Amino acid sequence: MRLWPWQTFRMITSARQIKDGAHVAIEGHAESSFVDLVDPLTGVRCVAIDYRAWPPDGALYGEGSTRFHARQYVDFILSFTNIHILVRNTSGEDVTKLHDRLSMRYGVQLSAQVDRITVGEHVRVKGRIIRIEHDTSPHRRTPWTAEIEAQNLTSLR
Repeated sequence: MRLWPWQTFRMITSARQIKDGAHVAIEGHAESSFVDLVDPLTGVRCVAIDYRAWPPDGALYGEGSTRFHARQYVDFILSFTNIHILVRNTSGEDVTKLHDRLSMRYGVQLSAQVDRITVGEHVRVKGRIIRIEHDTSPHRRTPWTAEIEAQNLTSLR
């Protein structure tokens, strides 16, 4: 989902290209998240989940008629070359609570599907640089070079 569909994003390939306020696209690996987000169907650790579920209600059942849809994201570190970027996300809904509630209501007849971005996965992040860490000392306060406010996450697997 893009918040500004007319916005263009410049692909970043080195730290020198990172400018405060710039709209950029960065490819790398999702390394770690600060909050555990777990896929409710498989138990796999994720940084983003897109959850869809269908109850066993005759006409509502099927791929084309998603009845319940939720997304959840957590902040994570994106690593590319020797650069680490903190990816800031809006949290979205609590997918695990929704799945638990629907499972209690519909039981094994509930059909659910999850698309996820897992820790370690190769991803493209598009967004706006909101902060650059200028302190290049090995004793700097943060382990990342910059922060990006994510507007779009895409798995490159």
